[in-house]
Amino acid sequence: MELDFSQLSVTELANLRKRLEQDMKSRAVQEKKAIQKEHEEKRRAIVKQVHELIETNGLNLEEVIKRDKRGGRQKDDSTPPRLPKYRNPVNAQETWAGKGRKPNWMIALLQQGKTMAELAIR
Repeated sequence: MELDFSQLSVTELANLRKRLEQDMKSRAVQEKKAIQKEHEEKRRAIVKQVHELIETNGLNLEEVIKRDKRGGRQKDDSTPPRLPKYRNPVNAQETWAGKGRKPNWMIALLQQGKTMAELAIR
């Protein structure tokens, strides 16, 4: 569908453009609302399914979603804590299991020339 605008005046073209912009904004709002409604309906359906699964399997919500104090997933209680592999020679209370980020005390000692082998617990 091709429109012929050659016969329209500048004022008519400006009015047409204004109406088009208004219609586009209106349709954009309608489409956004429709997408949000669809998303919310899907979300409700998923929540309903989760509730049904919990009920049919005899669980409670706390069992399904265990969180630690920081908001992350809670570790399984049967997992023993890691044994330390390194100890701070200045403060024997400070240890590190060798997993995750190096503690500040270890970084400082390494910068002073100590080696990981020297800090290892024998």
